[in-house]
Amino acid sequence: MLQYKLCLTIAQYKEPEEQIGLMLDSINIQQGVDFSEIDVVIVNDGSDVLLSDVFLKSYKNIKNLRYIKNKKNIGLGLTRQRGLDECRSEYIMFLDSDDCFISGVALHTIMTALDANKPEILLTTWLEEREQGGKPVFIIKNNEMTWCHGKVFSVDFLRKNKLVFHKELRVHEDTYFVGLACELAQNMIRIDFVSFLWKLNKNSMVRGNDGAYQYEALPVFMRAVELLIERLESEKQPEENIVNRIVHFMLIVYFNLQMPVFKEERAKQSIIESEKKYRLLLKKYHLHLEKQFNSGSFASKYNTARDRVLSSDYMERESFADFIKRLSI
Repeated sequence: MLQYKLCLTIAQYKEPEEQIGLMLDSINIQQGVDFSEIDVVIVNDGSDVLLSDVFLKSYKNIKNLRYIKNKKNIGLGLTRQRGLDECRSEYIMFLDSDDCFISGVALHTIMTALDANKPEILLTTWLEEREQGGKPVFIIKNNEMTWCHGKVFSVDFLRKNKLVFHKELRVHEDTYFVGLACELAQNMIRIDFVSFLWKLNKNSMVRGNDGAYQYEALPVFMRAVELLIERLESEKQPEENIVNRIVHFMLIVYFNLQMPVFKEERAKQSIIESEKKYRLLLKKYHLHLEKQFNSGSFASKYNTARDRVLSSDYMERESFADFIKRLSI
C-alpha cells in the first residue's frame, strides 16, 4: 500500500555523518512541501560506518526517515534496488550520500511537476562538480538519460515493466537501469530547473584510487551496454532507438579511451577487453552505425559525448574515424 508521494532513497557505504549530513541538510531545509508526503530511506551497504539515532533524529523536518542495513556489501546497484523494494511511495528518487539538492525549493518544484503531469519519468537539470586548474567548475547536465541524478521515477511504471537494477552490475548500474527506463517510458517530461549537485568527492569509488575506476570499470560499462541492448531487443523496441543509444555509448567509450589514464600500462587489460566488446557491436550493427556516422546529427552527438567525458582543453590521441577503422579490421 502506498503511503507517501515521494521516496528519497539514499545509498550509504562508508560515508560518515558529516558527509551524508550535507544531503540530509539539503532535504531538511526544503520549503513549500508537506514532509508527511516524503519518505526518506537510507540503505547502508553492509558497512560498519553507522549513523547514530541522535544524528538521524536531529533532522526535525524529515518526518519519515528509515535507516536500513544490508547484511553484507552487495554494491551500489543492488543497494539502490533495496531502496526500491522498501519504497512505499508513488514516486522515487535515487540519491547518493555525498551529493545534495542545490535549491531549497527543489522538492516543491519537483512535486508540483509530478502533480501537474503524472509522468512515468521526470527529468530535471543537475550539475556535476569537477576540478580544472585547481578550481571547481560546474558542468550543466540538462538532457542526459544515463545517470540517476536529478530524475524521478513512477514506482508503478517501474514495477509494471519489471525494471530493476541488474544483479550483475555492481557499478554502472544506472547505465542499464536509467537507459532502459527512458527507452520504455511513454510519458517522460523534462523541466528546466536545476535541482541537484553531483559533488566532487576525491575519495569516492568513481573519482578515487588515482583514476583506477576509469579503466577498471570500463569493461563493466560495456557489459551494461550489452545487457541494455539485449533487453531493448527483447522488448521489440524500434531499431532506430537501439542504434541511437549504441552510437551514444560507443562515443562515450571512445572518449574514455582517450583519457590520460589509458596511456598507462595498468590500463592495458581493460583496453583489450573493452575493444573486444566494441568490435562485436561494430560487427552486429555495421550498416546502421555507418549510416549514423555519416548523418548530419552525428556532430551534435559527438560533442555531447565529448563534453561528458573530456575537458575542453584535452586533445584526443586518435581520431574517432581512425579508431573505428582500426577496430573494424
